[in-house]
Amino acid sequence: MMRDEELKKVLDQWEVPQASAELDARVRETYMQNKKRGLNWKLWGAVAAGVVLVVGLSLRRPAVQGTAPEARVETRMAAAGFQPMEDGAVTVVQVGAKQ
Repeated sequence: MMRDEELKKVLDQWEVPQASAELDARVRETYMQNKKRGLNWKLWGAVAAGVVLVVGLSLRRPAVQGTAPEARVETRMAAAGFQPMEDGAVTVVQVGAKQ
């Protein structure tokens, strides 16, 4: 407990030195250089994203003209106690197709 009080007294007496003008100028110059560099990367990133988007949209398959056929699910079960069919085959038939 005694050491904390002594440290508090020393810290209360300590005065922070002022930053020099040279340090301020160096920090400001570095900040401006990084800001310009960051803007270039953001610009090129946006251009690259736009190119990827345009290429992606141009490569997708065109939609089929007209309406899509309605899908329906047809199941068949044996009449004796709802037992599964022996072959268990699934047949997908397009609406309007001959069976």
